[in-house]
Amino acid sequence: MSQDGWSGIGTRKLDFGGGRGKEILMGAALALVVVAALVLAMWHIFVGEKPEAATYHMKCLKCGYEFDTSDANLPDYVWKAKEEHPTASLRMHCPQCKTEWSCVPMTKCPNCQKYFVADEGAAKIICPYCQTDVADFAAKKAQQQRR
Repeated sequence: MSQDGWSGIGTRKLDFGGGRGKEILMGAALALVVVAALVLAMWHIFVGEKPEAATYHMKCLKCGYEFDTSDANLPDYVWKAKEEHPTASLRMHCPQCKTEWSCVPMTKCPNCQKYFVADEGAAKIICPYCQTDVADFAAKKAQQQRR
């Protein structure tokens, strides 16, 4: 055996001192670390933080009824419509007057915090209460936060 201590390292046991008891203890510690890593990974996959479901403030264009809903509460017919027409805006049946496809999502003004129905296809979304350009307001706010 050479004096540097590296010769034959792959063919001989590492000696940490303490004998067989220490080897068992180190093996158990390694097994514990592996089990802890697996438990943590499974926790993250199955229980960990889930993204918040999108929420919508809806208004019936026929009866004026307003209500809140979320992705978790959308009826099956809405999901089917979204699959068939992915670029179409969200619409659903009114739970109050039962008119089909009469409810649309409302936009919340970032300035005055009031909800309103935005015109579909409009070049700009302007709050009817405070005249704020919603996209312009959001862009200015984002620019201020970057500073």
